Amino acid sequence: MPLVVVAGATITCSHLGTKFLTGGDPHHAIAGKPILTAGSEIGVKFKSPNDPPGDGLEIPCQAQSGGVFVPCKIAAPTTGVSVKANIDGKPVLLAISAGVTASATGAGTWKVTDPGQTIADWV
Repeated sequence: MPLVVVAGATITCSHLGTKFLTGGDPHHAIAGKPILTAGSEIGVKFKSPNDPPGDGLEIPCQAQSGGVFVPCKIAAPTTGVSVKANIDGKPVLLAISAGVTASATGAGTWKVTDPGQTIADWV
């Protein structure tokens, strides 16, 4: 069974960007990390190569239009949400979650590459 996605999970876009997810419901956590539900990732943007480096762990999205970097923005998952587990009526994201992104180059994709925990799974 796929693992549940929590704050600190890593997602990647089809333009080689990586992003750590934040948020979640602090009242529903695994090992102290809030569980993420479908919809909490909508609108999250990957970094641009022009952004300050920050902690250096996130890799910028390489999507460009006319030589200008325009990083991906995440849309709702198209697959990988729980059909049984939910928090306040919202399905829990799973390690197999994936979806589309919007960028200057048109639609791209995103997927979970690390769910942020290795303890709890669910369908």
